[in-house]
Amino acid sequence: MKKTTRAEKAQETLAIIDRGFYQVNGEKIDVKDDITYSVSNSLLYRQVFCIIPAEWREVQSMF
Repeated sequence: MKKTTRAEKAQETLAIIDRGFYQVNGEKIDVKDDITYSVSNSLLYRQVFCIIPAEWREVQSMF
């Protein structure tokens, strides 16, 4: 897939999320509740720092 095609698909996807629905062959497909559920039940995991084995016990005591 070309870079421009990927960018267009990404923009189309964002528009669907904003609208809460899309249409296929004249049929309206509602995704608003699914999007709301997905966002509400998502978690973001971030890498805080790298731990070397010698420091593991000290880091463990922080939590």
